[in-house]
Amino acid sequence: MKLKMQSLRRWKLSKIICGGLVASLASIPISTYAKPNRGAGKVATDPNDKCEFFDRGEGKTLANNVTSNVNHFWCRMKSDARVQTDIESLLSFEGIVMGDPHFRNFSDYQNGGESGIHLYDSDDAGHAPLILDFVRYMVFVEAYERSEEQIPNGSIKFGDVFQSYRDGLAAGAKLQTQPSAEEIRQAALGDSKVKDKKLIEYMTDLGQKDEASTLVEHFCWAGPGPECNQENVKALDTEGHFLAKFSEKEQLNPKGTISVENLKKPKPGEKETLDLALKKADEIFKLLDNPSVLQTALDGYTLGAADSWKVADQAWSVKASGSSRGQVRIWLALKSRHGDYSVVEFKQMGDPGVAQYQPIQPDLESRLQEAREAYADVTLGTESKIVSIGDAQFWRRPRHFFNYDFDLLAEKTAKKPNNAAVDLVFFLAHWMGLHQGLQENGKALAAAFNSKSEDQIEAVVRNYLAEIQIGSGSRNMKD
Repeated sequence: MKLKMQSLRRWKLSKIICGGLVASLASIPISTYAKPNRGAGKVATDPNDKCEFFDRGEGKTLANNVTSNVNHFWCRMKSDARVQTDIESLLSFEGIVMGDPHFRNFSDYQNGGESGIHLYDSDDAGHAPLILDFVRYMVFVEAYERSEEQIPNGSIKFGDVFQSYRDGLAAGAKLQTQPSAEEIRQAALGDSKVKDKKLIEYMTDLGQKDEASTLVEHFCWAGPGPECNQENVKALDTEGHFLAKFSEKEQLNPKGTISVENLKKPKPGEKETLDLALKKADEIFKLLDNPSVLQTALDGYTLGAADSWKVADQAWSVKASGSSRGQVRIWLALKSRHGDYSVVEFKQMGDPGVAQYQPIQPDLESRLQEAREAYADVTLGTESKIVSIGDAQFWRRPRHFFNYDFDLLAEKTAKKPNNAAVDLVFFLAHWMGLHQGLQENGKALAAAFNSKSEDQIEAVVRNYLAEIQIGSGSRNMKD
């Protein structure tokens, strides 16, 4: 079971399209927005503010900067006096939050004949005011609208998304503590803003695909390429190419090497981060060369006994910017003797983004387990867990694809991609509210809104976007 370095062939990643939200922010003159300094640094107007903002630079969009600055968001929610004043009455309702809710942090899940969606990426989750998770979602959605072309201008208003969120809170408050996937599906059908209920049926039932087909679809997304299907996946027996599709897009590298071409040319100040990551990756691969260490790291994974699979390919990745900068990700492509395939990722863990707001958080394993249970339509299995390799902790998880390809949603709902994207914005707001409503303080939050709440929450979103506003890559603004 000794790991061997395999070469990775590049494969052009099929574009996964995500959409955004048009809101009233689009009509605000550009001159009203503050512009951040380029490069790592502060963008808050308070000179004493200690929140660090990492600008992705030229060619990157406002949405890129939002998703790369989870820590900055939560830090500013704590340090911005306007937040603490404008929505003070709502901040006392704390609970388990997702931390970084955006389209690609959700994925499908099947278990025991039930299917639904769950929060796939919960490393920034933890304890914080529930309403700030909705603020974070709207910051992303409105930034995404400014960066992409998927939703026509004026299609959605902030108040409509807020209403879907409130509908979800109310629906969750009426359900039992542990509702079934069917109860959640029926509750989602009550979303007053989703016009096409077929989207809800598809998102919560995944088109009633069987589990075997879903596993193949996941593997094909992370593996061989666009012609991948159940038949030719089973026929694959060559090693060293399973992760080729991600070699460029996900900045993957063969074990033990680092390529400027693969990682893009490092910016000033990034080389040290990448060098440290390379050192850590080499260290982890040497440990995984030990069969007992590898077996322990994969204990409980769904491919069965350790002697029933082999590592067909491996690679590693690191981001030089954003909230997970410098943290190593190890990718293993596994092939079982029964012909099953899986791509497993070991993601090095650090402090969650929400710790910038609430420093006292549960221990890592408890925190992730809480978030996984709080934001899932079905009971989750044991394939995702915290494992220790050397002196580092990693989150082991299957590398899933995501269902939020708007062309696919359009096909399933017989709508145009733009309209499917609009419905998805509402659906996820409702879904967030529903799972918050199942929490004790979520029920209390649902009853705490008043006639001023919508405007106050929207002001928090606008103020934050004004701080981090940039022009590069945005369709509504220019430098």
